[in-house]
Amino acid sequence: MTAVRRFRLALAAAVLFALAVAGWQAALHWSARNPVPDATIGLGETAEVDGSTFRLDSIDAVPQLPAMEDDQAPVEAPPGALLVQVVITTEIVGSDVDPASHYCDATAYDEAGRSWRPDSLGYTVAGPAAHSCHGTSEEPIRPGEPLAVGFVFVMPADAVEDLYVDLQLGYEGGMVRLTG
Repeated sequence: MTAVRRFRLALAAAVLFALAVAGWQAALHWSARNPVPDATIGLGETAEVDGSTFRLDSIDAVPQLPAMEDDQAPVEAPPGALLVQVVITTEIVGSDVDPASHYCDATAYDEAGRSWRPDSLGYTVAGPAAHSCHGTSEEPIRPGEPLAVGFVFVMPADAVEDLYVDLQLGYEGGMVRLTG
C-alpha cells in the first residue's frame, strides 16, 4: 500500500470519526431540549412516577387572580399578558422515597417553543401555600398525605392557547407533562 493510499484511508477514518462524534453530540443536544415525559396527564388525571402520584387539579389563565390576603386588591397581569395558575396534588406512595428529595421544578411551554418559569407572584395570590413538591418549611410533605402545590406564570396572552407544563422531578428524576 502506498503512502498516498494510507493517508487517504487515515483521512477517511478521521472524517468518519468526526461525523460520528458530531452526530452523537447533536443527539444529546436534541434529547436535552426535547425531553420525553414519563407521564402526560390532563385535568383531573393522575399518574404515578418515581414512587409518587401527581394529579392535575387546575390550569387557569386569567387577567387577574385573587390576592392571598382578603383585604388586598387582586393581582393583575401586565398589559398583553395573562396569569396562569397551575395547581397539582402530589403524594408520596413509595416506601423508598425520601420526603426531603421530593422536589419538582415547573416550566411552562407553548407550541412555538417559548418557555416560562414560575413567577414570584405565586407568593401573593390565593392558592396552595406550597410552591414545590417538597412542601413548605412549616408543612413539609409527608408520605401518604396529599399535598396541594401551586405555580403561577406570567405569560403573553397568545401563549396560553397551546400551553403545557413540564414538572421535572427530583434532581435526576422523571418528568410529568401537564396539559390543559
